[in-house]
Amino acid sequence: MATCGGEGDDRYFFTRREKKYPNGLRLNRATASGYWKATGTDKAIRHHVGVKKTPVFYKGRLPSCTKTGWIMHEYRRFDNHTIRLDEWVLCRIYETKKQRKIKKEEEGDGLDGG
Repeated sequence: MATCGGEGDDRYFFTRREKKYPNGLRLNRATASGYWKATGTDKAIRHHVGVKKTPVFYKGRLPSCTKTGWIMHEYRRFDNHTIRLDEWVLCRIYETKKQRKIKKEEEGDGLDGG
């Protein structure tokens, strides 16, 4: 994974898409603390140059996982309708404004000193 830095709370990095099973087409989106679940359909980037996928991070494992406020935009090249699992993709990870607001409110509650 190669990091490209970030602006504000956004983080950008390059990574290769990884197969879940050696002979399968499914992607491995698991992490040590949870998994990224793809949402919606792939969206074409202007003039069909590429495709954007938007996974959301869930903490824990099924059936007792919880949705977090972390979202990823995965950008990949559009190559004649073929999906290459070993290709490099650009990822942008950020926390939703709603989730950041909730965290700030929780931090503020702890500072009252009760």
